[in-house]
Amino acid sequence: MSELGFKQITVLKWRQQDEVLSVFGKRSRIDGSVGLMTEEDWIPLFLEPKLNETVPIEIVRLFEVAGGTLIYAYVQEFAVIAYPG
Repeated sequence: MSELGFKQITVLKWRQQDEVLSVFGKRSRIDGSVGLMTEEDWIPLFLEPKLNETVPIEIVRLFEVAGGTLIYAYVQEFAVIAYPG
């Protein structure tokens, strides 16, 4: 931990699973089984929030960039988990 208040990224840290993600899972509504969430589960959650039509386009652009960044970050995290090394 640094004086910045968060862990700075390194190649090693980027390749390691974030401990926060290990607590998230999904339960099947069909058979009750439990499994890890995949990108197919996460991406719709990030795409769901929408801004009001009165929000200025500059803010909408920033909102979309932030959402895309989160999606790419989580998809990459899942790729590292699924295909380590």
